[in-house]
Amino acid sequence: MTVSPSLPDLPCPVQKSAQLVPQVAEVLRSRLLSGEYPANTFLPSQGSFAREFNVSLPVVREAMRQLESQGLLEICHGKRPRVCALNGAGVVDGLRLLIAHHKISWSHLVEVRRALEGEIAGQAAVQAGPELADELIGLIDELREATTVEEQVKADERFHRALATATGNPLFGYLLHILAELLNDSRRKTLHAVGAGRALEGHLEIQHAIAQHDQVAARAAMWRHLDQANEDLNRPE
Repeated sequence: MTVSPSLPDLPCPVQKSAQLVPQVAEVLRSRLLSGEYPANTFLPSQGSFAREFNVSLPVVREAMRQLESQGLLEICHGKRPRVCALNGAGVVDGLRLLIAHHKISWSHLVEVRRALEGEIAGQAAVQAGPELADELIGLIDELREATTVEEQVKADERFHRALATATGNPLFGYLLHILAELLNDSRRKTLHAVGAGRALEGHLEIQHAIAQHDQVAARAAMWRHLDQANEDLNRPE
């Protein structure tokens, strides 16, 4: 039988509430992640948690606000908190804020893409079925036929997302989603600067390696593709 997490050795009541809030939040987070409270259901009352944990209502409220900021709860005035379905949105939004408040260069972005998308291409070459090669050809045609930069950006993004999906590892897709705004900004810059020709060449080389299920070649093709993008991103204006 699964035992619900509880607050071990709670501090005495005179301890500052700020020290109790993270403890209460962690216990509730563990219960939510364990599935004790299913998605789209309502939690017990805040008063019941206050009695269970022997803390004040403000402590419980603040703990729940923390969980709301992480995308685990939805809190509406006059209603009990509702459990949110886990979709990674809270993590994505949090990391986007971190990226937005730090100076990130194009070269920084490409370094991360080489590590991440090089592995994605290698894994896709091994894990994907024969249908991926055909899908990639279709996405290459989309990029070739796109008539505006925004259409080209979307076609380019779909190509790279298809590779991430083909790995079978959902974290690759989440990580690309986190970086999506920066990635699309970089795509706009390169497409404005040199057009879609170089991207098409890179995609064709990657697709060929995928069709051959050649992990080493797929990884190397992705690296060359991203190195070319880095050159274009750092061209003098």
